[in-house]
Amino acid sequence: MTYEERVKHNLEGLHAVSVGLCPGCEVCADAHGVSVEEFAALVEDCEVEDAPSFSWQWCDSCGSSLGGDRHAAHALDENDNIIHLDVCTACLMYLSYGEIPE
Repeated sequence: MTYEERVKHNLEGLHAVSVGLCPGCEVCADAHGVSVEEFAALVEDCEVEDAPSFSWQWCDSCGSSLGGDRHAAHALDENDNIIHLDVCTACLMYLSYGEIPE
């Protein structure tokens, strides 16, 4: 299976996939120790940092099990619920710019 096929398979059923923090995400708010409402205000005011963190967890987008930075990403499910994703740097570039990793 190619990289693009893995991403398509792993993100099947999701739409509006985007990288970065999401003001309405409970996971992101919890990670910053604030309520969703407080987090939304921090994001709007650009007062919260969107920094990656090292992880051995699988990438939610391509499924890579290699350790590395994981970045926040989000999508909407079929009911338009916000789904938090942790994606590798290769997927950050692919989802943002369409760059396919080597």
